[in-house]
Amino acid sequence: MIFLLWSLLNLFLILSFYYFTIGLIVRGRKFLATYFKPYVLFVMVFGTYGFVKSASKFLQQEAKVNHRASTIQIIPVSEQLSNKLILKLIRDAQTGEVDQKFSSSDLQGLVLGLRWNHVQVVEKTENMEVEGWWDWYIMGNRVFSNYKTYEIRDKDLVLN
Repeated sequence: MIFLLWSLLNLFLILSFYYFTIGLIVRGRKFLATYFKPYVLFVMVFGTYGFVKSASKFLQQEAKVNHRASTIQIIPVSEQLSNKLILKLIRDAQTGEVDQKFSSSDLQGLVLGLRWNHVQVVEKTENMEVEGWWDWYIMGNRVFSNYKTYEIRDKDLVLN
């Protein structure tokens, strides 16, 4: 539920930024005088900074090619109201060990203001754990990060 509220807050702030920016361009400074000044200042400063910062940086991922024989499993890790975390588990076909370099977890759904950074997959005798960082953003500016470990308990899905 918190992920949905965070995404909706970001959506509201981004739409406010565009509304104030277009109003400022079309009508001038008097347009902004009718609104709550601290809110307008917050939205305009953080929106402009986030917009300029995101325009100068592109997310680039390096292509990873696996030349060994391997097996792939897609496992749901966590499912929220607005998004879900999916693990793409890649095992070496000969040894059955988890390939850390090629295994990854991805966030799908409404993820406005959220970013998941996969760290590793830890395989234990009874379960498996997915570790990573949650980054929380407001209008493109990171405000908080926390480390999270998700436990996958379903033995039929995970273990050989």
